[in-house]
Amino acid sequence: MPNTFAHLRFFSTRSTFVRVMIPVVIILLLVTILMARLSYLQAKSVYENLQAETLTNTLQTSRNLLVNNLPEDYKTEEVANTMAQNLSQASIPSGVGLFVMSNNSRLLFNKGVGNFPEIQNHLSYFYRFADSAAHRLVTSKGEIIVGMHIPSRSLFVAAYTPQSFTTTPQYNKIIEQMLIAFPIGALMATMFIYIVLRLSLLLPLDKLGQAMRESIRTESFSTRVPPKGSAEPQTLARQFNTMLAELNARDKTLKNYAETLEEQVKQRTDELVTTQDKLVLHERLAAIGEFASAIVHELRNPLSAIKMGVDQLKLSEEGNEKNNRRLSLAQQQIDRLDDMLSGILTFAASRPTQVENFPITELLKQTEDMIQAYAKNKELSLRFLGFDQSAEVIADRNKLQQALLNILKNACEHAPDKSEVTAVVSSKPKHIHISVNNKGEPISEEMQHRLFEPFFTTKKGGTGLGLPTTRKLMQEMGGEITLTSDAENGTTVTLILNKEIA
Repeated sequence: MPNTFAHLRFFSTRSTFVRVMIPVVIILLLVTILMARLSYLQAKSVYENLQAETLTNTLQTSRNLLVNNLPEDYKTEEVANTMAQNLSQASIPSGVGLFVMSNNSRLLFNKGVGNFPEIQNHLSYFYRFADSAAHRLVTSKGEIIVGMHIPSRSLFVAAYTPQSFTTTPQYNKIIEQMLIAFPIGALMATMFIYIVLRLSLLLPLDKLGQAMRESIRTESFSTRVPPKGSAEPQTLARQFNTMLAELNARDKTLKNYAETLEEQVKQRTDELVTTQDKLVLHERLAAIGEFASAIVHELRNPLSAIKMGVDQLKLSEEGNEKNNRRLSLAQQQIDRLDDMLSGILTFAASRPTQVENFPITELLKQTEDMIQAYAKNKELSLRFLGFDQSAEVIADRNKLQQALLNILKNACEHAPDKSEVTAVVSSKPKHIHISVNNKGEPISEEMQHRLFEPFFTTKKGGTGLGLPTTRKLMQEMGGEITLTSDAENGTTVTLILNKEIA
């Protein structure tokens, strides 16, 4: 069916074939007419020359008869008798007329054929000639007349044929040839042009159209059309292939842009969500801080009074062992409550950050000495690696020491008795990492995210402010804190500090 439609399109009024064939047929018709006209003129010329030669021979014979058989002092009636008696010697062909006239236009002899009165109307043409030569006249109807004068006898002799060339078989043959040659030529030209155009133009354009439809249908620009046919379709196919290649490249570029844009949108969305979460958390912490500061100040005054009263009661009850034990327990709970209030105040308070560039070695040694006593109470083994680092960091001394003490203390609190807690300092190109690891029970991923929420704790009696406070301190210094935990390696908390870049 597609081929059939292609053939139908080929013969439509808008097709190249029809637009080419119309002028070709017109030119072919004009050439045929021109050739027929030339053939007609040539055949007519030959016919007239042959007829004129025949008529001239007839005149010469008639002239000789009259000159030889007619005396110079002849009488007019003798002309007819002489011609009648010797006419058989003239060998006049059939279809040829012959007549003799005197100089005063009197008809003396007539062997007429056709319409002789019309022939007589053209005799004035010959009166202009005074010589004895034969002269030829072709009338508007194609009749041929040849006449000559006989001065010695004062006579005019003329031979004529009333049959024009258009009534001859030769003329009919030319017409037949034209009527046959033109359709055959037109048909052959049509078939030739059709075959040439089909092979050189139609088929390549049809394949090009199929490739276009396939590219549109599949939305794929990887299709290529082999250049075939004449030079123009080949050039068009190459340009089409170039266009497809450019579209394919642009399509890939757009897809890459789309994928990149999706990633960027996702990344920006995640950043916005993170920023929003941070803002919400910051607002939440600010509100909690204000509330907590007010509560701590309100509780510390009565708590101080209670602590002083318990201390005085314990001094007055030195001999009463039972009361002393109860009062000692009360003192411990008061101290624990005071520590909790101090932690809340530390988390809520917003102290100015004094960031400076300093060597980390001295601070690490101080922190190591401060935590050793705490670890001995739990019979833990502390191992410090890289604490002799000479690298410099950009941080607040007090806040960094407090953050480091917080994660060391937290690691010791959650480490199994008589286990090992390891602190490792490592230098990176742009940062200093301080990692603290213990072999305690692994923390689930869900729990890991919640450990940095204020007041969330898994420790009995804990405030849930240790890691949130540490993260706050690190953020104020431009650093970070991370936590990883699994059954094989235990739990590791890492402080990431900015390092001076030379």
